[in-house]
Amino acid sequence: MSGPHAGDAHGLLLRLIGGEVVWDTDIAAGRGPAALLRHAGRREVALLRARTTGLGRRVAVRTAPPVTRAGASARGRRWLAGGAVVATRDPSARPLDAVLGAAGFDVPAGGPTTLLSRGLRVGSGGTVLLLGTAAGRPAVLRVAAADSAADPRPTARTLRALAAADVTRVPEALGEGVVHGLAWSLESRLPGAAATGLDDALLDDVADFCATLPPWPGSALVPALADTARGLLPALADDCLAVEEAIGRHAVRLPAVTTHGDLWTGNLLVLDGRLSGVVDWDGARPAAVPGADVLHAVATADRMRHRRSLGAELLARPWAQGPTADALGRAWERSGLRLSDADRDVVVLAWWAHVVTSALARSPGLARDPRWAEENVAAVLRHWRTTLPGAAAG
Repeated sequence: MSGPHAGDAHGLLLRLIGGEVVWDTDIAAGRGPAALLRHAGRREVALLRARTTGLGRRVAVRTAPPVTRAGASARGRRWLAGGAVVATRDPSARPLDAVLGAAGFDVPAGGPTTLLSRGLRVGSGGTVLLLGTAAGRPAVLRVAAADSAADPRPTARTLRALAAADVTRVPEALGEGVVHGLAWSLESRLPGAAATGLDDALLDDVADFCATLPPWPGSALVPALADTARGLLPALADDCLAVEEAIGRHAVRLPAVTTHGDLWTGNLLVLDGRLSGVVDWDGARPAAVPGADVLHAVATADRMRHRRSLGAELLARPWAQGPTADALGRAWERSGLRLSDADRDVVVLAWWAHVVTSALARSPGLARDPRWAEENVAAVLRHWRTTLPGAAAG
């Protein structure tokens, strides 16, 4: 009854809860309505069959892909694109109970299966998240395979470093460890709900927040675009190297800053109309070009508004003129940045290179999708000298 492919997160779920896939999230959340409806219908039939054949000491747990858009429509698509697993109720058959015990995570009266059914999230890159409490305090438990790309312990170290630098509105790292080969981290859950849009007031708050992120000594580092391409997109490796070198020639003049790496509305929490928290720091990195986080927030909102791919957003250059350019200019100035046209183009190109390399690191299979590679990489490489003249100049 399983779907054709069990992803990394589902594989982790099976290991964590001692279950089996009933229906897999093997469908992209962005597919058309007809495909999503067929997928959801098959999933519901599979769950019905599982129930009618007798679950015994097991319980069905629904899963869903990460949210990529805000709003009710996005939540509906997320439910349609979701999957399900059948979890055992027998504690001896799963390491979940050991992880919960090690983290000090509160187990509700209904037991761990109640926690799974109410607070389970499937994150990107093979992470399982549980929402609940620890010592009565709202908390998030992250679990992934130890020493994998999704291992949450480096993120916990990032949160501690931010706290040491007096950065506020970020989760507090409460603990971390490894149990049965599964790495876990526990962090506080911040107040507020995910932002549904990026208005001027929230953008001002985002810019103010980014200005508090600690600087790094030396120059900004360049994403390893060429190395990534050699392994996954070899036909584009030479052009990627040329872009990487162009970024590097200019980046040496820019200060290096800490960056969140995925600052969009889904990772911004809002309370009473103001920014109350910034979450999901697993993509954080040091020594980034200044302004990349603000650019990511604005460009991602612009992409969603116009339903553009990453490559189409870059080639459209909305930061050069118009409302997006005005919003970015205000945000960069509010962060204390005075970027020339050439500096701005370097920030844009470096941002694109980081998003591409990060996407391929999380999902190498994207390189085998001709449409994704054409729209988001090849098209940009063909036109980068004309679309980004400031960055192309030697």
